[in-house]
Amino acid sequence: MALNAARVVGLVRAMGLLAAYVGAVTWITWPLGGSMSEAIHGAGAFFITDALYSIWAMGWSSHALLTAPTTLGQAGIYHPTPDALFYGPSALGATLLFAPVVWATNDPVLATNVVYMGGIALTAWTAHLVVRSWTGSDLAGVVAATTILTNAWLVRDFVAATPHIAALQFLPLIAWAALPPMSRLREAARLVPLIVLQSLTDVVYVAPAVFAVLGTLATLRLVRPSTRRAGLRLVGALGIAAVMLLPLYAAYRQVRLANPDIAKQSVYPTKVFPQTLPEEFVDRRRGPAVFLPATLVLIGLGLVAIAMRPPAPATRRMWGHAALWTAVGMLISLGPRVFWRGYALPVPQQLVADVYTHLRVPARLGVVAMVGAALLAGLAFAALSRWFEVLGAGRRVVPSLSRLALAVVVVVALVAGWGSTPLGAFPITSLPRPADTTIGFLRMVRGPVLETPVPFEFMQALAMFDALFHVHPVLNGYSSYYPAAFPARMALARQLPDAGALTRLRDETGLAGIWLHLDRVPLDQREAWLGIATSGRRDLLQIGRSGTDIVFLVRGGSAPANAPVVELPRLDGVPLDHVEPR
Repeated sequence: MALNAARVVGLVRAMGLLAAYVGAVTWITWPLGGSMSEAIHGAGAFFITDALYSIWAMGWSSHALLTAPTTLGQAGIYHPTPDALFYGPSALGATLLFAPVVWATNDPVLATNVVYMGGIALTAWTAHLVVRSWTGSDLAGVVAATTILTNAWLVRDFVAATPHIAALQFLPLIAWAALPPMSRLREAARLVPLIVLQSLTDVVYVAPAVFAVLGTLATLRLVRPSTRRAGLRLVGALGIAAVMLLPLYAAYRQVRLANPDIAKQSVYPTKVFPQTLPEEFVDRRRGPAVFLPATLVLIGLGLVAIAMRPPAPATRRMWGHAALWTAVGMLISLGPRVFWRGYALPVPQQLVADVYTHLRVPARLGVVAMVGAALLAGLAFAALSRWFEVLGAGRRVVPSLSRLALAVVVVVALVAGWGSTPLGAFPITSLPRPADTTIGFLRMVRGPVLETPVPFEFMQALAMFDALFHVHPVLNGYSSYYPAAFPARMALARQLPDAGALTRLRDETGLAGIWLHLDRVPLDQREAWLGIATSGRRDLLQIGRSGTDIVFLVRGGSAPANAPVVELPRLDGVPLDHVEPR
């Protein structure tokens, strides 16, 4: 009975900590927390476009996993391209947080913010739990978690723009599970699900980083006879995890085989830009492997403390383990072109420069260094706390108060060094959903839809977001890469309502419906569209209009040519030029 009571108390305590970190994330991202269903992080077109992709990828994956998991790769973009999901991140790891929310609420914006804010809070929480299990100190856990929460790359920059990558909560747990000597197979086996689940967050940056640090750890253990058996068990765990991830990588490989020039099929440059030291590790916007001055000072003081008062062997292993995560993360986050004070440095990455070309931004591999630094900060705080206790012995210094004061100083220094903006300054942008009337008209279409015009990538991503509501395949698309045939299809789309272009699109893609945003149409094409909307055309029939949104049925395609015309609300007497665009 006492044991069960202790477990209940421990669970309540852990949940209280998680609630505190959710509150902390809500505070540092405010006012996002007050607009969970209406807004996302937004600081420019780049951020919003990538965030829309994340929303779509998580939405599609959640929908496919619930209805037909075997169709997961056949995502409804770039229609009729097969395996369309694998032209960009699949965001499968984030569905653990996203799917339950969207299934319950049918609100992809709310689910996305749960992933973003919840992922950060969970990562800080698991870092706290790991450090507390190592040191026995909740204050050390708070310091480790604060190091996570003050990482600008995670909270305000890249991850804020790609919220599916916020699901990093298993990284600290992997570090915790990999530390023991693995004298039993069970200790190695518990690593497998953690590795797989975390790797699913992102197979380009997160998964390779996890395998790199664990592979290095396995190699070091294999070298020493006393730890060779543990190294073999770790290799086995990595091998099983790799086999489980193999189908996903095979799907990406299939896309590459179908697109020999895929490196050129992107709106983003494929070359790896040069990196400079030490800026790469101190400029807070460069990547996850960025260390605030306060973090470096804390770790340095912690090293001094353990040098003056050598810790137990178990504590030394913890320091070495956290340092390994940090060092490996920093090394792999460097690309093949690294400079120090204008001089090119020889780095191992030069031997695999072609691989780094596909990565584009090697700094993102430093995500394991972010976790390593947090663990080191927590360990350093614990070491300093013990040092303060020794100094205060016999001087009537209350140890708990001294530790609390030290924690407050460290946390304040971390937050101040982060350079975080005042409460309320977190940039957000509202994300309006398509009108229900428009969605109703689109659901009368029986086949693929083209949303037009889409003059740049943001509109393509918005069309994908809209597709989550009308659930039709779309010819539109935006991701890391695009299919070889996509530019030609969009060139035809820009020629609409030309009858020849429409015929080619219908014949090549089975196009069944067009969602026209009249407010975006160039003036020289607007009259042609309005004429078709008013009088109809043999191959196009208006079936609905809501404001400046007009839905056309493509006749002769996938839907019957005699589909009924729907009477719809109109903006009588309101000039189109004066209608607010969505």
